[in-house]
Amino acid sequence: GWSRMTARPNPHDPHSDPARLSARLDSILTEHRSLYERLDGLSERQSALIDEDRTDELLGVLAERQRVVDRLLAVAEELKPFQSRWDDLLASVDADRRESLREKVSAIQEMAQRVNDRDEHDRTRLAAQRKALSEEIAGVNKSRGAIAAYGGSVRSAPSPRYQDRQG
Repeated sequence: GWSRMTARPNPHDPHSDPARLSARLDSILTEHRSLYERLDGLSERQSALIDEDRTDELLGVLAERQRVVDRLLAVAEELKPFQSRWDDLLASVDADRRESLREKVSAIQEMAQRVNDRDEHDRTRLAAQRKALSEEIAGVNKSRGAIAAYGGSVRSAPSPRYQDRQG
């Protein structure tokens, strides 16, 4: 209708009212930030558990992280409608609200980067641990094979085939 063409908010369309829109965005970003704070804490815990080689507890932290990430994905969906008109929305709100929104986005980006960097570091350490463990297991298997070969020939009677060759 004609009301959409004017700059006046349409009372029937909440998306046309910058104040309501920015309040909704602020609330979504607040939740997003608190989820990232939780994720950041879990990420720190994850690193500590890897250092201490506490695998059982690490699995619990990873399960909790998955729940937080699932919620983050849902919140990210709620942010999608705002992304295309982010600049217009910021331009339409007062300076305090604009600063608050920008600070939240900045905090979220910093935490996301921190979690990503820590995860990359953890992945590298876990891969190195897995390689060392794999080499250790391979060494154990070799020695077990040597023992079995030695033990097997001592314990079992020679087969007739060997006797035939010797006789």
